[in-house]
Amino acid sequence: MTHNQRKVVENAFKEGILTCLSATPTLAAGVNLPARRVLVRDIKRWDDGMSRPLPVMEVRQMLGRAGRPKYDDFGEAWVLCKGTDGWEVADMVSEKYFFGDVEPINSKLAGEPALRTHILSIISTGGIQHRGEIGDFLAATFLGFSTPKHILKEKIDQTLTWLTEQRFIRKVGVDRSYSEARADKVVVNDDWDDSVPAWAMVAKSTQGVEMTDEDNINNANKFSAHKKPALGFNLASELSTVGAWHSNDLDEFSGMKYEATLMGERITQLYLDPLSASIIRTGLRRAIRRIVKDIAPVTNFGLLHLATSTPDFTSLWAKNSEMEANSKLWIKTNSVEDELLSDSSYDEMLLSNVKSAWMVEMWCDEENIRSIEKDLDVNPGDINYRVDIMAWLIHSSREIILADDVFSDEHMPQIAELIKQLDVLR
Repeated sequence: MTHNQRKVVENAFKEGILTCLSATPTLAAGVNLPARRVLVRDIKRWDDGMSRPLPVMEVRQMLGRAGRPKYDDFGEAWVLCKGTDGWEVADMVSEKYFFGDVEPINSKLAGEPALRTHILSIISTGGIQHRGEIGDFLAATFLGFSTPKHILKEKIDQTLTWLTEQRFIRKVGVDRSYSEARADKVVVNDDWDDSVPAWAMVAKSTQGVEMTDEDNINNANKFSAHKKPALGFNLASELSTVGAWHSNDLDEFSGMKYEATLMGERITQLYLDPLSASIIRTGLRRAIRRIVKDIAPVTNFGLLHLATSTPDFTSLWAKNSEMEANSKLWIKTNSVEDELLSDSSYDEMLLSNVKSAWMVEMWCDEENIRSIEKDLDVNPGDINYRVDIMAWLIHSSREIILADDVFSDEHMPQIAELIKQLDVLR
């Protein structure tokens, strides 16, 4: 539904004109409409190519809508148990969704798309450009608290390397002043008091109470810092020369300064996943070569398919019947093979992207909505949602080709031609 349509339905439910609402889990989580009775009809959902159980947290969130403040003393929450043995299913549902533990909360930054997007954004617009600052910033997030330091460091380094290779950011060099300032903050001698219990530390802070170092005095002659290390161990002062890292290397590592390129800044302003921008840029460069060499057509369908190939676009799933050799979708795919600007790793992804681009193409050609729904077996919400995303990605494609600096002046007419085509398509 569109925003206006959703508002009409919500208001009708609040006023009592509608007594029952049927919604997807996404819609159920996105509107604040408590009801006297809530029924969860399905506890499975098609996700990532297979049917998966709904998370406990999500089901409880939906069940929590039961009971209207100021109107109800209690609410009724039901979960429909399907299967040949209803009682057995009911026991499983009760154990998992009513009495089971909710899933642990994971940081959304742990995923590669979010991490590369946020690292690029903090470099281009956040004023954080040194490697040490980037690490400190992410270490202070929930991701930093829930991820081991060495794993977080590896993730950051991999992301920075990828962004640099894609020319979304560049290395400026080691900032010596930053490295020196950061080194001054390092605490050289820490008094951890590992052997002192917590109650003794509390007593120590009490006025009139002192702690003696009698044991340390008695043992002073037994252990000496001036003695040579025994059993082949190294002195702690010599550890800096044992491993691959040296103090100077660490200073240079944390002092490395990055800055965003024009392309990187534009990607951040467009709220694009950097991987989407990379895919679009590669496809548009291929389109320019086709125009210059006149070796293949650059069509609207090819540009639409390029946008559907990005992770920012949610492609339609190709059904089993559509994956058969003589289906209409395969016939369409074979007919537009020469127009495609991006490659797909496997047939299912290829068909899904072609189906999505075909749906938007039919909408652009002003075909009847009912015929689109019937021919491609989609719902009105599928069409509206993906058309909006496509408009954003086509606009982003225009900005990416303008920010790309690999073309020479002699390519400007072809770039202008492609930009005009993108403007008309948008």
